[in-house]
Amino acid sequence: MPAKIKRASIFVMLDNFKQRIDSHYYAFENAKIFVANSGGKDSMALTHLLLSLQLPITILHCNFKLRIPDADLDEEFVRTFANKHKIPFHSIQFNTTMESTSLGLTIQETARKLRYDWFKTFIQDNNAILLTAHHLDDNIETFFINLLRGTALKGLSGIPHNSNKICRPLLNFTQSEIEQYVKDNDIDFRQDESNFENKYLRNKLRNSILPSLIEITSDFKDKIQQTIESVHEADLFITKQANAFIQNNFILSTDYVKIERAQILSLDPVLIEYVFRQYGVQRVNRSEFIKFLSSKTGAQFYTNKCDFLVNREQIFLTDKRESTSHSEIISITNLPFTWRDNNYEIRFEKSSQFPKAFMNHSHYVQFSPNLMPLKLRKWQAGDRIIPLGMTGSKLISDILIDNKVSKLDKQNTIVILDSKDTMLSLIGFCSANQVKLTPKTKEYIIITWSKLTK
Repeated sequence: MPAKIKRASIFVMLDNFKQRIDSHYYAFENAKIFVANSGGKDSMALTHLLLSLQLPITILHCNFKLRIPDADLDEEFVRTFANKHKIPFHSIQFNTTMESTSLGLTIQETARKLRYDWFKTFIQDNNAILLTAHHLDDNIETFFINLLRGTALKGLSGIPHNSNKICRPLLNFTQSEIEQYVKDNDIDFRQDESNFENKYLRNKLRNSILPSLIEITSDFKDKIQQTIESVHEADLFITKQANAFIQNNFILSTDYVKIERAQILSLDPVLIEYVFRQYGVQRVNRSEFIKFLSSKTGAQFYTNKCDFLVNREQIFLTDKRESTSHSEIISITNLPFTWRDNNYEIRFEKSSQFPKAFMNHSHYVQFSPNLMPLKLRKWQAGDRIIPLGMTGSKLISDILIDNKVSKLDKQNTIVILDSKDTMLSLIGFCSANQVKLTPKTKEYIIITWSKLTK
């Protein structure tokens, strides 16, 4: 049911709110609208505005169990409001303190992660969006928090109005405008007393530092908002340039990205950071990364997201998640058997007819039941094999070096072992001497491989 407007004066905010939605939030049309509602002043004002426009909404409430019994009373307050107005309602309770210890994050960081992870489960559908009640004062506080902590342009460009299906339609309204709207409409809300404690940086800014700046600066909020918008425009421009570079210069493969080194080195350092920001390059490690770009073949650089490798005049980038399968062991119990990854297709077949000719891209291994199950994995440091025609073993790392194999290709080199971990085959290079075929061989395994085209 639509909310009842108490005074004509508040039509100003309602009209501005509607214009904001009509001009910036076209996604509202025919959308499933979820509203994050804590029971506080801001989220209750947002909910009231949406009801006034007769928009269908569903309320989401998080109980972080940090202020007992107030947290439970907040949840009950929002639930009662939703029931009164026949609004669908969902709530969840978190043991935030325990989660904070488990995640190694502050209470505030943990609460933010928990609530947004939960919110995102509701907006998986293409036509679903989430609304939060962030306003201009929140944006200004965030600007100063990031400024004091030291940040790049992105951190000073403000809270986005609309990103990843999360919309913030109050972002151009001040706290005082919202408070006046709440007062004019006699909107009930729950007061979080912890907002008045200067325990956290945001509260110190809100309650002490920013009021002092407002007192000595005319039109303080308007000026900061203009600054935030200017920084946002600059960040957006550089981001567009970075995306254009990625589109034109990144050569994508199934398991790596290849970029010409000269193309990267031609960029301004700031643009290099923007290009590789999603891969873990930030201002703090940018200088080190740029030095790496001029390194010799084989040099590597690591971020928390990706591994970088210099291979002649190219830079190769691999996702860290790919490396988790490096030690995976495939057990082969029955023949024939075919295995495939992003680089190779390898087939194992058993035969009893002595080959008239030996095929390329194949290894021949004398079969005995004791070999089974065979094991397939990527090579590891310390692996050794007795190459065909030799009596002594040789490190696989030395074989790869002798054949001038690049570090990227080394990472994808496959070995085959028997049930006792004896090396039988180094795919693409040699098979083991101790399982070579002889005139007395009755059964053998043909290991055939093909390298897949990138």
